[in-house]
Amino acid sequence: MDSRLPDIKQHMEFDLYKPIKTVHLFLTSKGDSKVLEMFDDPLIIDATAEIRPEGRSRVLINRLIKQKEHAIEKLVTKYHRYGFTKEELRQVLYSIGDFNAYTNKNRQPVLRMIKRLDTFFQDSGNSKKYSLGIRYGHMGARLTHDHEKQYLYVKQALELWSHVMKDLIELWSAADDDLFNGQRYQLANTGQGLNRIKACPILYKKMYNLLHQVQKKFDFWVGIPVIHLGDDAVPNALFFLDKYIQIPSILIPIDRCIQEIEVLAKDKYLKAYIDSQFTSVLDLQKTILCDYFKHGFDGSGADNFYFAGSCVDAASTSSCEFCNNIGKKDYYKIFLLSGFTNFNGDGY
Repeated sequence: MDSRLPDIKQHMEFDLYKPIKTVHLFLTSKGDSKVLEMFDDPLIIDATAEIRPEGRSRVLINRLIKQKEHAIEKLVTKYHRYGFTKEELRQVLYSIGDFNAYTNKNRQPVLRMIKRLDTFFQDSGNSKKYSLGIRYGHMGARLTHDHEKQYLYVKQALELWSHVMKDLIELWSAADDDLFNGQRYQLANTGQGLNRIKACPILYKKMYNLLHQVQKKFDFWVGIPVIHLGDDAVPNALFFLDKYIQIPSILIPIDRCIQEIEVLAKDKYLKAYIDSQFTSVLDLQKTILCDYFKHGFDGSGADNFYFAGSCVDAASTSSCEFCNNIGKKDYYKIFLLSGFTNFNGDGY
């Protein structure tokens, strides 16, 4: 950031910055633009698809891998005449495949959480055990919501996360542009230490477009539709990336635990333990989800009251606080049995 300031850049007499190389930039800056017709070729679907092993036999997986490699070879043979080597086009296709795999890994847990929220808790308001209602001051909550309002608040937060995960690479590129645009920043103590407070105009616009897309799905928006960027809460684009990159690290272990409970229950001794402590497998799953949907979205976790509450960023802050307290939960042993180690993504 400092090297991009005009006076420092002039003094250095060279530029340290190198923009992110995207597939589109690479293809349009080197060869014939006709190579972009490759993306309209029906084979592009097979060539860049993620091959997921869940629920598939080894025979089927091997067949899909061969199908993918065959599609890649046909594409590179057909389009390398536009100024690229076959290896360069393979790299392009593998890069797009990596993007699809990364996006699916991050987004699928969010989509499954939305489905579970609708399946288990849409009509559970009358259940004392599975009501999502929270009250200010109770178990650290900073908000007061009845079941219906909390259900809507959680669903809106998850829908926004789903959109962010889908466009995370594009947001990452926008953050890079904002960080290194040569504009000056303010060095200040934000309550999180000494940080560079820098406006994020490109990222800010993209995030509000995503928020607007989500808002259009709902008749009523719970909370404050404010995105913190370039202020004391989120000083710059790097803090924004750190906040949203944590979402998969939070949701993947919870999602994995919910899925693994059914596998654990196939052992008769573990099944007996689950039944004695939580009534049934389904009750255990609902207990974990209910606790997360309540206290992972209760406005807690901020350093002060000003940053607590129901703004767009508060959900990730509350979820981080929920993770910090996971060791105190009655069901923590179930997390350990499911292979959980921490919320930093190790092993997931």
